[in-house]
Amino acid sequence: MEDREIARLAADLNARSHDAALSKLKDKYNEALDRLQLLEQNIDLVQMLKTARPPRALTIKRESKRGTEANTAVIVLTDWHGDQRVTPSEVGYLNEYNATIRDQRLEKCLIHSVRLIELWREIAPIDTLIIAYLGDGFSGHIHEELKQTTWMAPPEASVWLHDALGDTIATLERQKFKRIEVICKYGNHTRTTKEIFYSKAAVNNYEWCVCKMLANNWKGKAHWTVEEDYFTFINIYGKRVRLHHGNGAKYNGGIGGLSIPLNRSISVWNRSQPAYIDIIGHWHKFNHSDTFVSIGSLIGHDPFARAKFAYEPPAQGFLVFSPDRALVCALPIFVD
Repeated sequence: MEDREIARLAADLNARSHDAALSKLKDKYNEALDRLQLLEQNIDLVQMLKTARPPRALTIKRESKRGTEANTAVIVLTDWHGDQRVTPSEVGYLNEYNATIRDQRLEKCLIHSVRLIELWREIAPIDTLIIAYLGDGFSGHIHEELKQTTWMAPPEASVWLHDALGDTIATLERQKFKRIEVICKYGNHTRTTKEIFYSKAAVNNYEWCVCKMLANNWKGKAHWTVEEDYFTFINIYGKRVRLHHGNGAKYNGGIGGLSIPLNRSISVWNRSQPAYIDIIGHWHKFNHSDTFVSIGSLIGHDPFARAKFAYEPPAQGFLVFSPDRALVCALPIFVD
């Protein structure tokens, strides 16, 4: 190769290196310009904020008219276990339950229920009250250990439940409603048999008999529904609502919590009779999803729950349905 060609190649290589370096410098220059522009914008923003008006409180005018469409309130009563004792030392001193505390919690449930109804009536009128009693008013003797932790035999507990539930309905009935519906479901604890019956389950259940007697002899304005079917369906503003105790769903270890096994059961039940939402007890847990509302318990944290679940305070349930939005409120009624 001639010296002239070598010199030309060297010159081309130097030119290429120079162009690459120049390109990098241009990129850095453009990047610097962009940063400078952003800084200038930020400076302008700071100057504008310095001259912005101070915050001022708006005057909120109380609406002269609340909602005009009447709503339906649902008070859910479930899992009282009114004959079972909970000793504080067995549950990490998180709970205690006896006859005195039971009666205090029932009274608080009524007081708080009435308050919630009054509060909601500040938003919209409520002309219908549904009282959903979902079972397990007492624990009974279905397990051997319950004979040691309960202080009443099942027939005696049935008499107590008759009076306590009757007094509760009569108290709520005194509130001003155009219509009051009482829906009663039987639980698994109040059965007369050792094993769970699927056929003739209702007629072999103390609780069902108590509710049936109350319904047959009721002198007030409430209309009672006490069915033998495990499910009771009610129509609220065109939405089919399914009520039951909740033991029909199997927890199966509860991987992912109650929602997964319960939604699996709901999908099966919906194949036969679709429902807008399920309202259940049994699990002693308040949980609200698109497909179900699970209500807590009056007894609260007991030794079984201590071994299986996280602590949850004793509570019942308050729900509101509106004609245009269906279920618009689902709250626990705390009773401790």
